[in-house]
Amino acid sequence: MQFNIQLIRCKRTDAMYQDIRNRHYVPNRGTHGQQMHYLIKLDEDIIGIISGASCVWAVKSRDDYFGLNKENKPVALPSIINNTVFRLEKHEPNLATFVLSRWRKRVAVDWEERYKVKVHGFETFVVELEFQYQHYQ
Repeated sequence: MQFNIQLIRCKRTDAMYQDIRNRHYVPNRGTHGQQMHYLIKLDEDIIGIISGASCVWAVKSRDDYFGLNKENKPVALPSIINNTVFRLEKHEPNLATFVLSRWRKRVAVDWEERYKVKVHGFETFVVELEFQYQHYQ
């Protein structure tokens, strides 16, 4: 299935972005560092948001995967984008996968244009439902 998706770059303070962001299961505490935010439009409707920001400093599995160490980490980390939020308010088979694929391509171009850093990877932290209910109620 092909989707007519547009990613509309916006500011974190955009009213529509904030409205959707505030319905996400992780509380909205803002974003720090380098960042890019998008409204997700399907056909004529805004159906969600997706954002990327500077990655976190210490993640052993990520550091191992990318071969990061004390010497190369300060130079390498700016080339890894943390998918800080992704919320879809319309659910169709394969829609999330399609949006993520489109976003990875788009944010890499926008990131390099704005921050002059070529993107080499992505990280994300997904809260499992069990964890969500223990820590976010």
